[in-house]
Amino acid sequence: MAQATIEIIRNRKTHKVHMNKETSTLIGHIGKTHGTNGAVLISISGVDAYELRTIKTVLLEISQGLVPFFFKTMKVANNALIAEFEDYDTPDKAKKLVGLDVYLPNDKMPEAADDTFYTHEIKGYQLKDINHGLIGIANNLLDYNSNVLIQVFNGEKEILIPFNDNFVVNINKKRKTIEVNLPDGLIDLNQ
Repeated sequence: MAQATIEIIRNRKTHKVHMNKETSTLIGHIGKTHGTNGAVLISISGVDAYELRTIKTVLLEISQGLVPFFFKTMKVANNALIAEFEDYDTPDKAKKLVGLDVYLPNDKMPEAADDTFYTHEIKGYQLKDINHGLIGIANNLLDYNSNVLIQVFNGEKEILIPFNDNFVVNINKKRKTIEVNLPDGLIDLNQ
């Protein structure tokens, strides 16, 4: 699938915004309006809101598509953003944004700490079991009702591995490896 890119010209500056869920990360949700000037409260998850203090635009999911929205004002409060968007600067207009998911293009995400990574970064990591060796190549993290699984492919075969402290022993970002200690038979369950 080709990556959709749109160039938006604002204040004589060109911004390239990637409008594709596959190349963007869900960072939050607009929970409610805030104040009387048309601001909204964006609850942030999966990233420290303070790390987002310099972003100029986000993508809001509208009708199953991502649409760029530019900040008129934005400040960090706890792990949330209080933001006004250009063209949505009244309480009535801001109410239309309540309930929308907020995304950021992967290339605009703040750099993750050495011991953590974003879910989109897992693609391409080698998954190795300490007893059985290479299991396959990680493709995605899947969240099934708070049960997070690593989707791994070994050739055409899909293997789902629980992504939790009981099984994950080590993650090496430089080598792009995830070391796991799986109980006997877990991989056979996927066949």
